[in-house]
Amino acid sequence: MALTRITTSVVESDAVTTDKIADGAVTTDKIAAGAVTIDKLAASANVSLVHADLTSNVNLVQDNVVRVAANLLSNTYTYANTEIGFLGNNAPETQTLSLGDPANVIIGTTKHSDGISFVRINSAFGQGKYNLDVSGNSRIQDAFIDTVAIANTNPSGGGFYLGSPANIILRASTTQPITGRLHMGVPDSISGPSSYAVDVRSNANIGDTSVTALGVNNVSPAAGTISVGVPANVVIRYHEASGAGNVIIGDATAISEYNLDVRGSANTSTIIVDSLTASRALISGASKGVESSSVTSTELGYVSGVTSAIQTQLDSKVGQTNINPVQDNVAAAEANIASVISGSTAFTGAVTMNDDLTVQGNLTVAGSFANLAVQDSYTDDRMIMLANSFTGSPSLDVGLLFNRGNQGNAAFFYDESGRRFRLSDTQDPSSNTALSSVTDSNLQLGNLFVESITLDGTAISATGVELNYTDGVISAIQTQLDGKDTRANVDAFGTYANTNLDTKANVSATYFLALANDFVTYTRLNANINTTTDNVTAVETRLNANIDIVQDNVATLAGTTLTPSSNTVTSVAGANAYGIGAAVTAIARTRVYVSGVSQLPTTDYVVPSSGVMQLTDPSADIPADLPILIQYWN
Repeated sequence: MALTRITTSVVESDAVTTDKIADGAVTTDKIAAGAVTIDKLAASANVSLVHADLTSNVNLVQDNVVRVAANLLSNTYTYANTEIGFLGNNAPETQTLSLGDPANVIIGTTKHSDGISFVRINSAFGQGKYNLDVSGNSRIQDAFIDTVAIANTNPSGGGFYLGSPANIILRASTTQPITGRLHMGVPDSISGPSSYAVDVRSNANIGDTSVTALGVNNVSPAAGTISVGVPANVVIRYHEASGAGNVIIGDATAISEYNLDVRGSANTSTIIVDSLTASRALISGASKGVESSSVTSTELGYVSGVTSAIQTQLDSKVGQTNINPVQDNVAAAEANIASVISGSTAFTGAVTMNDDLTVQGNLTVAGSFANLAVQDSYTDDRMIMLANSFTGSPSLDVGLLFNRGNQGNAAFFYDESGRRFRLSDTQDPSSNTALSSVTDSNLQLGNLFVESITLDGTAISATGVELNYTDGVISAIQTQLDGKDTRANVDAFGTYANTNLDTKANVSATYFLALANDFVTYTRLNANINTTTDNVTAVETRLNANIDIVQDNVATLAGTTLTPSSNTVTSVAGANAYGIGAAVTAIARTRVYVSGVSQLPTTDYVVPSSGVMQLTDPSADIPADLPILIQYWN
């Protein structure tokens, strides 16, 4: 039959719609190369525009993925620019990271002529020669410094030097067993060794080095205090009840419960309270103490420059529903990028990708599991290995588990305890390392190829040819055989009928007439006899064929009985040899089943000596408590 070319005259308009095309029906292998071109698409398709946008987005995403992948693999975060400016600094110095405009924090590498890296805080002008140059106040929690110099540009190592030349030096002793010493005086007079922890080469007025009271412009300080002024207006003491130290400024006559108690005005450059949260606005709490509020310094800065009531101004503005989320997202993205680049935030935590992600290199997932919530999954692997990292002797089940909602799970797995594959319905979760079968599942196949079959614990010894003799049987064979007459009776009836027919010419005319009246009955009876004869012949042929096969089997098992004897044992870990149950040496006179699975002679087991069956698997591979059925003929 000639093929009809499909044209628009054959397929009417709107004949092919999306509801008539199954998902996945149109794939690339069914569309010839070049079949779909731009001239065959409607103008509304905007192919070139979509292609350009997609190409641009794909290239951008690809560049970002390559950069992120490179950073992840090397555990580094690299920014391509040679300088970075933050907080309004659009012109940072070369090879620096600058904050503020003008910059008041600069992190550089080779700006100095000596090639050193440096950090400058506040004054960002000039080229300091120090790695850390703080032009303003600094607060350091813990510091480990070899040498400290104040107004001294050339101190010796391992000391604290004031003045140039130094007239106060605090350093460790190198000649005396005193762990540290303090020199005060002319430099040349204190350069030599000293046996004193404190060596004052000028005037000093010191009472006891261990005092119970110390007065500054106060000749009668209170016991256990340091008092300044007469009467004292600054007192340093410890609290008698709690033992905590406190400082009282002002009226010092009463004992204070506060560490710092200022009875008058206070003028301080910097106040640091460890109990407060950094970068938060301060409020007075219920106890009238200073506390941190939930408002951050950044949020508080939003009101800077406000000239009138904020709500009044907001009410007069047009809503910016679309602009605000974009601004928030940009601000959040800039903050995240800044924290990642500065190293203050590691590239960790959950990442949500709302578009396609292509990884050109290898992908390694080091977590406990990977949740692939996808509808379709494709892999180029020809072989998929489960439990890939497992080593040693196997003891756990391995396989696939299928989620069936509220109907429980289905599983296809290798049952390690029974050393066989199983299809099962199970209630076990995927976290189990051994599956318990509720029921065995059904299996529908086209063709099945097996070496042997065990049904209800009994091995099927009939061959495929023998089983095919039952093909076409419509009811129980034995019932049909019981309903047939014997061949001897049929033959006798045929002889009797033939004898009567042969002598029918000698009968009288009356008898012949009566016989003729029964001719129709005879014809029907003869047809039935012929049908019965044919059926008996067919059954006899099949029975003879089966008898021949049985005779062949008996000949193969010469000298044996047709019914085997059985010996059931239980496997022992580390043992692969077991008694047959009788003195049998020929492997052809044995059959072995392990957990119902038929074993192949010679391949799976051997008979090394009379009455002994040995599995060919090494003894170390044989688990315990497996049922072993040994059948033998003698």
